[in-house]
Amino acid sequence: MAELLLKVKEAPNWDDGDIVCAFNDRHISQVHAQEICHPREVGFNSEGLRNHDTLVEVFLRTVNQFRFERISVTEISRYNQWTDEIDIIGAIPNDKGEYMDVEMFLKRRRKHARHVIFGKVGSEIWYGGKMDCSDERLSIIWADIEDRTDKKKADHVLWPLSDTEKAHFLGLSVDGFDDEESTKLTASEVDESDPDNIVVIKKRVNLVAYADMGVMSGDTLAHIADPKVIVDVRGEDKVNKRAEIVQVKK
Repeated sequence: MAELLLKVKEAPNWDDGDIVCAFNDRHISQVHAQEICHPREVGFNSEGLRNHDTLVEVFLRTVNQFRFERISVTEISRYNQWTDEIDIIGAIPNDKGEYMDVEMFLKRRRKHARHVIFGKVGSEIWYGGKMDCSDERLSIIWADIEDRTDKKKADHVLWPLSDTEKAHFLGLSVDGFDDEESTKLTASEVDESDPDNIVVIKKRVNLVAYADMGVMSGDTLAHIADPKVIVDVRGEDKVNKRAEIVQVKK
């Protein structure tokens, strides 16, 4: 299952029914997992760092490319979790010309109120590099979430729209699609005749004429049009077929 978030009522550069966002199941799963594994949920230990093996670290070590570990006063190791390559970085440039002031770096990072450095002072561990939030890696994270908490992936299948978003946009449940299709669904129409001055002609190429779908009552459509009313018509029993509702604007 996936979702489309539609613009309600026309606005400058927007048409009624424009597909503002397209959330697939992988993206929905990711945003919920990130929220459950947020650093605010674990706080700091007595040394001002994060404890090891919390859900915060489970998430980061599963999706991040690099694991950094302080191995001495002046050096760290950078372990590539995807290739098993290890580099040592310190005050003296290594073979790749990389160097750093370890103490200064960590001192600055620890001052940040939301830092995610784990362990103890002198043997700190943190994560970075690119992120791989594929279905496979998210499944690993969700297995830990379900094992450690009472939260279930099956209960987190809808994008977490706020009440304000529900009042001003319309979310529709649709059949699934991949990341590439998500990009296509939210594409803009642009004039690229002058590469140095690309002009956006229309914010979106695709729309859904939701009022013509025939599945919503007149009262529901009136509520959708009223920004003072919160409307949510999403659900596993209300999945629409994209091929039948998505239109390319002429």
